[in-house]
Amino acid sequence: MKRSFRIYRPIVEKYLNGTNLGHIAIWLTDNKIPTHYNIKPDGRDKGWSNVTVQRLLASEIHLGYITYGRTRSKRGQIELVPEEERIKVMGTHKKLKTEEEHEAIMERLLKNRMLNPNSRRNIFPLSGLLYCEKCGSRMRFRVGDNKKQGQHWSALCYHQYKRRE
Repeated sequence: MKRSFRIYRPIVEKYLNGTNLGHIAIWLTDNKIPTHYNIKPDGRDKGWSNVTVQRLLASEIHLGYITYGRTRSKRGQIELVPEEERIKVMGTHKKLKTEEEHEAIMERLLKNRMLNPNSRRNIFPLSGLLYCEKCGSRMRFRVGDNKKQGQHWSALCYHQYKRRE
């Protein structure tokens, strides 16, 4: 338990202090901290990924909870069980983060997921905010160059409509 605490606490603190998931993954890989998730077929560790760090931070097991019944098998198909049908109990293991830290982590993860990466870099400030009036799908931006007008942006819907006859 001591080893996991020594690894997990710096991850939480770095993320809450503004370090992004990718930089935390690089830091963990550079410090040769092994992960059980990214193992190559020959047994070598590929290192950490931002998705692995995200799942680690979002997990409620570090709050002390154990959740049973996340999935079930129905006719050979695995399906997710709705949140209200799962059994969530307090485990006997040590808590590695507080409720306040978990809420702050989840809020930041949600905020970062909702924004398009180009919008975060201020390439297209309206990315992820414009939706098609006809179909409701998210519109995409395209940059074009014209000799007369110069550079211009267009917001387009790429949804395929069925033709009415």
